[in-house]
Amino acid sequence: MSGENRSPALIEYLKGTGTSQGFTLLELLIIIIVIAILVAIAVPLYLGHANKADRTTALYNLKIGEKCVDTLWYDKLAGQNPEDGIESYRDWDPPVALRTGGSFDTDGWVPVDAGYMSEREPTIKWADLEVTGSSPPVASADLSGLSLATAEYCFRIEGIYAGGKKVAGGSDIYHAWGALPGKVGVIEGKYYDGGWQDNVDNFYITLVTVERRGVAHFLTLRQGALIDYGSFNWDDGQGNPGNKIPDPAEPPGNNPGDDQPEPPVTPPAPEPPVTPPAPEPPVTPPAPEPPAPPQPAQPEPVIASSVEIKPETLNLSSNGNFTAFIELPAGYDPNDLVIESIKCGGASAIKVNVTGNGKLNIKFDRQDLIGVPTGDAVVITITGVFSDGTPFIGHDTIRVIDN
Repeated sequence: MSGENRSPALIEYLKGTGTSQGFTLLELLIIIIVIAILVAIAVPLYLGHANKADRTTALYNLKIGEKCVDTLWYDKLAGQNPEDGIESYRDWDPPVALRTGGSFDTDGWVPVDAGYMSEREPTIKWADLEVTGSSPPVASADLSGLSLATAEYCFRIEGIYAGGKKVAGGSDIYHAWGALPGKVGVIEGKYYDGGWQDNVDNFYITLVTVERRGVAHFLTLRQGALIDYGSFNWDDGQGNPGNKIPDPAEPPGNNPGDDQPEPPVTPPAPEPPVTPPAPEPPVTPPAPEPPAPPQPAQPEPVIASSVEIKPETLNLSSNGNFTAFIELPAGYDPNDLVIESIKCGGASAIKVNVTGNGKLNIKFDRQDLIGVPTGDAVVITITGVFSDGTPFIGHDTIRVIDN
């Protein structure tokens, strides 16, 4: 009985705790709108980052491919002295694995194509691209069937190479463009110059990398020199380097900021008015230098009436004195001569003797003579100054020896 009494109460309790009102229609709509907004913000951002990474990979692969071809050219092909005398993207001494079949059996050389580059650089995946004379079939406008393509050039994948081996080929991959991202395409048979031209002498080689969004990057080399590069729309294999496009980081229309009005251009702030420089102060001419004081006129030297030096032969190697006998002109007193000023051949007077009547004799030491030459007629000069500053001079000719 007690169990029967408790059962209705337990049932009511369970009913009360298990009852749920659920979400209203308005609440569900709000949740759906929030999720849609988040998706609208996140998906473009994710695609943008993915496109940037894809572009970076394609450009990096193109640069790596160029370095590989450049290294091959300068280390091996250039200066190879081929039999035909033409330096081109042909290897007359290829790796052993490439010496059987193909052009090596018939011509003695192999072209630098994707298979060749894979043998040389097995760590890179290479794609052998051929430029054909017709595009792949395309759907007609009414979708009732396929219409044949026009006779325009388009690309075709002849093979995929990795590790020195061909890993894919045949008609199944002719237009399998999804296989191109991450690989370096090599065009060996043609080159683009205003249109596709036959690469008869293998002077040219073109490398192509393709992004998943359908943007192709290319460069063309001619005998080791870069002659063209850029980007173009792959256009399902029907694009060409002649229709270059800017190299956008994002495909048109996929940027979150597309179709946004450009911000107004803020005009530059007006430049402050230029303050004219202050006028320079007038240049004061320098004061004229005072005229130099007139120099007193130098008095004419007093020339001795006679000078006689004894001995008449002067030996410079002997010791002793020599004497100059001098007579002054009338009116001049020998006592007015300044003894310290009297010189004879550089020697100073050692003794002066005034004899009267304007005559005097002066002794000199022959060892004090300076620069006196030897000879039979040497002019010896005596100079001096009177106490009033009047110079005095006299001469005698003697014989000078040095033995």
